Parts: sequence; structure tokens; C-alpha cells
Amino acid sequence: MKSFVKEVAIITAQENNPNNYIRIKLRQGLQVRFGNGMIQSFPKQFGNHRFEIIPAVFAHPKDFTSGVTEVMSYTMPNGINIQYDGIKAVKINIDNYSGPSCGLCGNGDGIFNEYDFQKGYNLDGKYCEGVQVPGPKYGLASSKQEFVNSWLHMKILTKECVELCDFAPS
Repeated sequence: MKSFVKEVAIITAQENNPNNYIRIKLRQGLQVRFGNGMIQSFPKQFGNHRFEIIPAVFAHPKDFTSGVTEVMSYTMPNGINIQYDGIKAVKINIDNYSGPSCGLCGNGDGIFNEYDFQKGYNLDGKYCEGVQVPGPKYGLASSKQEFVNSWLHMKILTKECVELCDFAPS
């Protein structure tokens, strides 16, 4: 069995209007959707959002899929950089980010400890009734499984996922 990442979905507040959001999708084949349009050529910059295709840098043998030579790089206005090989590897770099973070990115204090495992939004079955995680939001997870389950947000409608989450598509 093989796994692949169909797309990396990013939702971020607009710089000039934090109540409005921009949806970004990094897709297989190094394609990018920014808002309602597809980006056709790279590098491309929209305000402080920068998209480019760069050489794959293997700092660790499992950074990207074997044989990959280029990756899509998206640098957010806050300095966070997301790289996707268009197949299954996603790398998040926070080297140029100094603001607060929590959840899947840890808390960014440079120390790997239990405070890096803050719970997400799927609490008390909010997004997935079949995977119950007790609150509170951003409380510390008691296990790795509880941490992962708290960040679950149902997007893939396979039979197994629908059964697990008791989710009825609208």
C-alpha cells in the first residue's frame, strides 16, 4: 500500500483584512491555486505571498520522495515556508518566523517537550464523532494518538473515513 498527498490546503488571513481569508492549494504536479485562480508561471509574488519552484534540498534522507529534484516553495507573509514535492512529502520551515505557534507546528520555543502537543479543534466529536477527544482546545494532549485525533478534520470522503467519523456529506 502506498500513500500520497493529494494537495496541501492552506487558509490564511488577508494582510489588510484579517476577517477575510485566502485559500491556497499546493497540488500534485507542482500546481498552485491561489484564491480562485491557478498560478501559471513561477516565481510569482502576490503581496507578501511568494511562490517558486526550487531545488529539493535533502537535509534528511526522508525529506522528499526519492528522485525528486524540484519542489514547490510557498513563503507566507509571516516568513513560514512550506515546501511540497508534488507527490507525498511536505516540509514546513519556521526558521524565519518569530511569532507564536502551536499545534502541528509545535510552540516554536526550540525545546521538544509536551508543550509541543497542544490539542486542535476536533474536540468532543466536533468534526469527527467517531474520534472523540476531550477538551479544552489547545490543552495538552495526553498521548500522540489524542494529539493526532484532535487535529482531524474530515476532508476525504472514503467509505472508511465516513464510517469512522459518522459523517454524512451534504
